[in-house]
Amino acid sequence: MSQFFYLYQFMVMWLYYYWNYYIIGVIDTCIILLSAIVKVVVRVRSELRVKHMAEHSEACSILRDGEWQELSTIDLVPGDVFRVAAGMHVPCDAVVLGGNIVSDESSLTGEPLPIRKFPIHDDDGIHDKSGAGKINTLFAGTSVSQAQAVTTSDGSVSEPIGLCVHTGTQTDKGQLVQEILFPQPISFIFNEQLRLVFGILILYAILVFILAMVFYQTQPSASWFYAMFSCSQLISPLLPAALVMGQSVAANRLKKKQIYCVNLDRVIMAGKVQMFCFDKTGTLTKEGLEFYGGLCAHNSGDDTKALSFDSFVDSFSALPDLMRTAASTCHAVAEVEGGLMIGNP
Repeated sequence: MSQFFYLYQFMVMWLYYYWNYYIIGVIDTCIILLSAIVKVVVRVRSELRVKHMAEHSEACSILRDGEWQELSTIDLVPGDVFRVAAGMHVPCDAVVLGGNIVSDESSLTGEPLPIRKFPIHDDDGIHDKSGAGKINTLFAGTSVSQAQAVTTSDGSVSEPIGLCVHTGTQTDKGQLVQEILFPQPISFIFNEQLRLVFGILILYAILVFILAMVFYQTQPSASWFYAMFSCSQLISPLLPAALVMGQSVAANRLKKKQIYCVNLDRVIMAGKVQMFCFDKTGTLTKEGLEFYGGLCAHNSGDDTKALSFDSFVDSFSALPDLMRTAASTCHAVAEVEGGLMIGNP
């Protein structure tokens, strides 16, 4: 509907200037241009902010012309072989060719468990990164927790290296950013009903247009402009501008809370949400686990069902030995190089 409104606004402004309504015409023109500029500025700033958040570059050893060269990860192209180092942010979708690599994919999938990556087999099989080839693939946007050289069965040393296969929007991370920057259009019942309203208004406008042409038969040019001017009274040409300004104010309020809106039209959709369910509280809040306390139970008799709870203990050192052992071992946390703890507590 936005394309129709642009033509409609242009026609109405033309009529204002024809009837010498210069003050109204100039004010409406300024408001329309201001709303268009605000909409463009808000969208461009949000897209640039998302782009800067998604971009990352660092130094990397890339095999070029038979020699290892220190280049930026931005220079990686499909077919390049590069060294994988601990703490590295994977810049592309790559196939593991050697070494022992542990990848942290929590930033991409939300799962805190570390994933061990194995070198791809030297066979004629087809590599599918979304299928069985996941264990041989490093995904863009993830981080390398551990990268070690290993000694193979024939005594040779296999360094942690990867083969770049996809970059940019061809990666899973790139497709995710692309969906944020260019969201799919969503149809609302409001838009569907708006077509019916416009249909009724158009029929009424046609009736007004015919009546104006009949009453001003002596002046064809004036009758046409008067008829179009009468039609313009059905819908205010400032309606889109008012919507844009309201959405811009809402987006600015969200920005103060570190919530960025790329598409202003989605503000209307967010306003209609009454309940939002999340399935991953840990991923959305913070990493780690805080110990609050323990409530131990003991058997007060021979009957195994006769259990009673002790008082609540908030100090870990004051808990019984069995409880402390259970709390210390019931996790999937692993320590990698540098003392970094990763995994699911």
